[in-house]
Amino acid sequence: MRIGKLIAATALAILLVTQVQARPEMPNCPGLDKDGHRLPLTPAAVPGVTTAEEDRQPVPDDLANAARKAIGHFESGGGDAYSNISRLDTISIGYLQWNWGTGSLIHHFVGALMDADIALAPSPLRGDLETLKRYQRQGDRRRLSAEAIIRRWTTAAAGDDLVRGVRKSVRNQLAAWLSRPEIKSVQDGLIDPKLRLSYSYARKWMTDSADIGSLSGNLKETTTSFFDLLTYNDGRQGLWVPHVREYRKLFASNKEIVDFIADWTISCESVVKPGPTDTKLYNTDEASANARRWKQKVAADPNAFSDNQTNLLIFGFLRALSSVGANPPRGFHGIFQADVMLRRGAVALRIGTIRGIPVETVLN
Repeated sequence: MRIGKLIAATALAILLVTQVQARPEMPNCPGLDKDGHRLPLTPAAVPGVTTAEEDRQPVPDDLANAARKAIGHFESGGGDAYSNISRLDTISIGYLQWNWGTGSLIHHFVGALMDADIALAPSPLRGDLETLKRYQRQGDRRRLSAEAIIRRWTTAAAGDDLVRGVRKSVRNQLAAWLSRPEIKSVQDGLIDPKLRLSYSYARKWMTDSADIGSLSGNLKETTTSFFDLLTYNDGRQGLWVPHVREYRKLFASNKEIVDFIADWTISCESVVKPGPTDTKLYNTDEASANARRWKQKVAADPNAFSDNQTNLLIFGFLRALSSVGANPPRGFHGIFQADVMLRRGAVALRIGTIRGIPVETVLN
């Protein structure tokens, strides 16, 4: 009996040690390799998960309306998403914040405009939009003219101060034009493919992850999460269910997963890196405040979050670690990782704030 008990106790001890060793080491924040590149993926990246036909399927109204409402609210800071204008990436406009810095203002938004759409703009704005359209059509030989317009829009003039980084007159004219039904329709045409792809991803996600926990089949929260991913984080970066499945194996419960990811997010608060201008990761204060709320929630109720929410959280964490951008010349590689985690975690767990907006009031 003693030998049997000893063998059983030894086996249990080995099992416990193995479990502890199997848990992942907390990545640094930002999580990068020594050369500033993305950490290795296990398994390998998944380049495609849906078909073109699946991606074209229309989105049921209830799912589309929920996703539009939530992400539009976050992108506009609570205002009208269609007429939103901000200084993000020099200047950004509209529902999906098409901006100058990334080129989406020209290549996506202006590229979708017809001459008749530009003709609807207030007369002081019309010539500027025509110049931006020529740049979109003709390329680099028109770039200096386009740059001059963006510089003028974002520089104060006598009697025409900046309002949140954009000339008051330009802001008012742009907002009036963006809110016209015809220009909202242009924006809807750009939003719709992302919505359809989000819905396609969500359906595939629910199928592929059916063996990871007990799924509630909540297609609404999953569609919204992928729509936010495509809007704010620009795609999967090769991540999919196999990566979530492998990561889940390293933990004994959803609570452990939430605590681990929250602790990593909080660790980003204290990181300071040498940089030309920006030496801290973006939005660490809001991200860590959210993470502390996630920890409080699972401390009070270890089953507070569904398996699907936890899966989406893992996916968001891995996506944050895949963000290696440096925002040159201002920052350093990985400077966006806490901000990505802020967004992915708050949407997945439905607790926290985004730009100060409580997500519980929008994600329903």
